[in-house]
Amino acid sequence: MNMAELLYFHQLENDFLQFREELDTTDFRRQQYTCAIGVLFKSRQVLRTEYPAELLPSDSNLVTALGKRTLALAKNKVAVLGSGKGPICCEEAEWKLAHSLLPEEVHDASQHSPLILTLHNKAVAVGKHQGQPSWYGLRNVPERNIHAGAFHAITNIPLAISLPRASTAYRYSMSPENTASIIRFSIYATPPSHRRDIKFLNEEAAIVRTTRHESIVKACDDYLVDANLAFDITNL
Repeated sequence: MNMAELLYFHQLENDFLQFREELDTTDFRRQQYTCAIGVLFKSRQVLRTEYPAELLPSDSNLVTALGKRTLALAKNKVAVLGSGKGPICCEEAEWKLAHSLLPEEVHDASQHSPLILTLHNKAVAVGKHQGQPSWYGLRNVPERNIHAGAFHAITNIPLAISLPRASTAYRYSMSPENTASIIRFSIYATPPSHRRDIKFLNEEAAIVRTTRHESIVKACDDYLVDANLAFDITNL
């Protein structure tokens, strides 16, 4: 990472450290993508702890927008996936999500298609079809504990990989039985300008450098138009 990227993720880590000083610090000298993801894993550690109001940091002492978002969620005591209770969203989660939403992947009938979760006919989360099941928040739906830019575990949802292969995305309308817990914030919740020089061990993951949260939302909105009733699996 160049100095701009290093500074941003270092500032983000310092924001998280104001919640829990015992968090391990990340070795930025490695200058790899895993350093940035390592900082984002701390968002799960931070949010999993319920703090008395007097122990929460002041908003004015936090530098990054994501640090301030984390503070707001901590104040509301949002549900967070407990340790050892499901997917961890490893460092490959971001590029697998972005790759699974490429048009050539979605429209290839020989590939598994992504599953888009809806609420009131709006796309609110999307599941990647590779690796452990997790759901990326497209929009903030606080009453359902879904948060834009974060990965979630959501109960009672079919796995995308278990669905027949198709040339369009699938859709699933959420019900009260589908409860969400935050796993961690995604790198797509950070400004793309701070990801330009991130290094990758897997060059296929370089798609993470330029993918924006807004482009993920737009892609899912567009795919939802094609996911007509034939591909609505809500009542299966």
